[in-house]
Amino acid sequence: MNNTGHGIAFVFRLAVSALKRSALLTGVSLCMVCGVFADDIAVSEQNFGCINDWPKIRNTHIYNADPEKLKEAIRCSNTVG
Repeated sequence: MNNTGHGIAFVFRLAVSALKRSALLTGVSLCMVCGVFADDIAVSEQNFGCINDWPKIRNTHIYNADPEKLKEAIRCSNTVG
């Protein structure tokens, strides 16, 4: 019975070690992928503005950098409700 207990403990420690390595590898992989995506984003002063300058529909301010899409969003928001 004692040998079975030691065997189970060994298998448990082995499984925990494998899970820790998998979690570490997953975390490192996600950090690398996020870094690649972050390089694709270009931010400038023109990306920022006051939310109060955005069009307000009921209690919500909406914004889209594409004027045509903003017009569509305003039209859709005005027809709902």
